Amino acid sequence: MLNKRLLGVMAVSTALALSPLVLAQPRPDSASLPIKQIVLFSSGVGYFQREGEIEGNKRVDLQFRMEDINDLLKSLVLEDSAGGQIATVNYDNRAPVEHTLKSFAIDLRSNPSMADLLNQVRGQEIEVLTTVDINPAAAVVGQAEKIVGTIVGVEKKMRAVSKDQAVQIAQLNMLTKDGLRGVPLSQVQRVRFLNTELDQEFRKALAVLATAHDSQRKTVSLNFMGTGTRKVKVGYITESPMWKTSYRLSIKKDGVFLQGWAIVENTTDEDWTNVQLGLVSGRPISFQMNMYDPLFVPRPVVEPELFASLRPQVYEGNMYADRAVEELEKAARRGYAPGGKAQAEGKGFGGRAADAQRALNLLQKKRKDALDFTGNMQTISATSDLGEYFEYLIRQPISLPRQKSALLPIISDPVKGQKVSIFNESVHAKFPLRGLQFTNDTPFHLNQGPITVFENGTYAGDARIGHLQPGETRLLSYAIDLGTEVEPKRTEANDLLKVKIVRGIVHQEFRHREIKTYRVLNRSDETKTVLIEHPYRSHLTLVTPKKAKERTRNVYRFEVKAEPNDPVDLVVEEHQPRTTTIRLSNSDSNTVQMLLRTDEASAEVKKALQRALGMKTKIDELRRDLAREQEELSEIEREQARMRENMKVLPQTAEIYKVYLKKFLAQESEIAKRRDKISELREAVDAESRGYERFLANLNVE
Repeated sequence: MLNKRLLGVMAVSTALALSPLVLAQPRPDSASLPIKQIVLFSSGVGYFQREGEIEGNKRVDLQFRMEDINDLLKSLVLEDSAGGQIATVNYDNRAPVEHTLKSFAIDLRSNPSMADLLNQVRGQEIEVLTTVDINPAAAVVGQAEKIVGTIVGVEKKMRAVSKDQAVQIAQLNMLTKDGLRGVPLSQVQRVRFLNTELDQEFRKALAVLATAHDSQRKTVSLNFMGTGTRKVKVGYITESPMWKTSYRLSIKKDGVFLQGWAIVENTTDEDWTNVQLGLVSGRPISFQMNMYDPLFVPRPVVEPELFASLRPQVYEGNMYADRAVEELEKAARRGYAPGGKAQAEGKGFGGRAADAQRALNLLQKKRKDALDFTGNMQTISATSDLGEYFEYLIRQPISLPRQKSALLPIISDPVKGQKVSIFNESVHAKFPLRGLQFTNDTPFHLNQGPITVFENGTYAGDARIGHLQPGETRLLSYAIDLGTEVEPKRTEANDLLKVKIVRGIVHQEFRHREIKTYRVLNRSDETKTVLIEHPYRSHLTLVTPKKAKERTRNVYRFEVKAEPNDPVDLVVEEHQPRTTTIRLSNSDSNTVQMLLRTDEASAEVKKALQRALGMKTKIDELRRDLAREQEELSEIEREQARMRENMKVLPQTAEIYKVYLKKFLAQESEIAKRRDKISELREAVDAESRGYERFLANLNVE
């Protein structure tokens, strides 16, 4: 029974390394686990599984790019069978190597010499294997000697190498059981630290130094504990290029054939050798979270959640057109064949039948020799349904060197398809696109990707599809249909349907009509099916035609059969109800008169409007009378003010003063009368207005 454990423990790597100056001790074996399975997802991640056999206690060292450590820490799974156990997982931290080396008992930061190393550990007991010179002047080498002692230090001394020449040498001074002894370092072959802790510190420092050669790669050590030979597995998720698909579509008279290829890229620094590969089509949510750096999070905020985000990808397609082959066919059909009569305009080949025939012969030869890829490719994939996802399982193990890419054949099947022309005014205002109503009747889920289309063995254009489930139908467009023209015309109208009054407010109910007429002219010699894409707008109701052939999230699709040189119209009519309101209390008489002339208003509505108009007219007349009285009163008051100024400078005995006084007294009497009239008119206006408001507040007529 398999013993499975999940592990994600943070620790410091204790990998060991050797130095030529150190007496080697047995190093724990590090097993090798090659990659055996890879599953690539279209969301930009890959699952890698390593498998192998180990014996006893084993450590497995794996190298990863620093940017992959976060994904590794959150996804690593380990399996040790046959009773084995999983110990710690150690990995290099982010600390600079100088900082790490400084923490060891022996400092290796400055590339020290042997003399520097021994000086650092003065007072430590060591074992030295040395060769003693019997005759130093003659440099005669004697037998090897093993010396055990305590390091006193390393000093520089002059040593004669000839009668007239001396050189400086480094001498190791040691305190042995026989006393103080000096050993030239040039005679030292091997040094071993007898202090076990110091020896281990030295080895650890060398291991850190070894892993620091590639600052962008980190070592992860997996420790397995157990007895005997057993199988182990390691699985993890890392960032990988999303696998892509490209298709070839062949359109012939006898049917449509689809060929699909998967594009796989090995961007790792490791060769894939005999790997079982799976390609998953789906979009699992995948994110990055910083688990490598120490995170200090102020409570109660959980900081790692701030990094989670779903970034869906958005793809746009391109269209290309190649009309050379079609123009040759069209020219031949229209009279440029032998015995035919050239068109008056001389289109295509200048009206010369011989040139046209040679071109047609060349075209036929080209079609005869054209590449036929239908049915000659053996796919290497099987399918697997993973619920919401779909997996292509590559039957045979594959090998792909590092930093290489490969095309893998995954689909080779006939499919259903009908040639159509697709018109969308926002894509091209004049010509539809040549396309195919394509049904995926293969057992495969088709991943989104580009499609290169061939008609009768000749390149016809490029298309693009999104994700397509088995049995789903989708449109493809790959060229501009220059032989078909569509002319759209748009008109609008508003029809008044009903008039009603609610609490003195007139409600006019309209029907807004939008009419789009698409005139289709097929100039080719064959009947065409034209799909008209008309914008779908939720606030409008489709009236004509009663139902569309299809409706997507954004467009209606209407089908039109276009016979050669016979224009056909498609009329699309949509309605939207609208309502306008008019408050009678704020309206003038002209507005009410306009409503009375409306044919859609009922007799009851018109009767109510007529009464409202009479009340409104009376109020308007009273207001005019009031305004006239106020204006005349103002004129008298202005006249009085002028006379008052004149009388101030005239003597009271003057005749003109007496005339002014008489007129002034007469105007005072007139002012009193007009002020009384104005008060009466104001009261009348207020009374009529209150009555009008009460009438309107209770006016409800349909």
